[in-house]
Amino acid sequence: MSKIDQLLDRASDKFMAADILANHECFDDAISRTFYGLLFCARALLLTKSLSLQDPDEVISAFRNEFVKKGIVDSELGTLLKETKPLAEKADFSPSFKVPDEKVKQLMEGAQLFMEQVEDALSEIEE
Repeated sequence: MSKIDQLLDRASDKFMAADILANHECFDDAISRTFYGLLFCARALLLTKSLSLQDPDEVISAFRNEFVKKGIVDSELGTLLKETKPLAEKADFSPSFKVPDEKVKQLMEGAQLFMEQVEDALSEIEE
């Protein structure tokens, strides 16, 4: 299994965990899992540019430069990664932070579209 496939599998696992958590009304934890799923997707696509990044800020920046600004990924979905990071950090570290249920569901739906676009971009690159 390639490194890209491994990253996509990890992303899928994170999104599945987010779904389970959201179904049990653990919305803050669902946001965190969603963010890490998005990161795994972005890292998979960045590997096609020989960029193997770990730091979330570096991943977000490189992803924007390599794929969003060049129109490979929709700008709306491209900003999803950047928007989700501070929410995940607050959800993980702030005892009083609560993400509205609807916002969590919206982000999770966006994450699925994000993964589909990443998979489509990978298919086009492989051709």
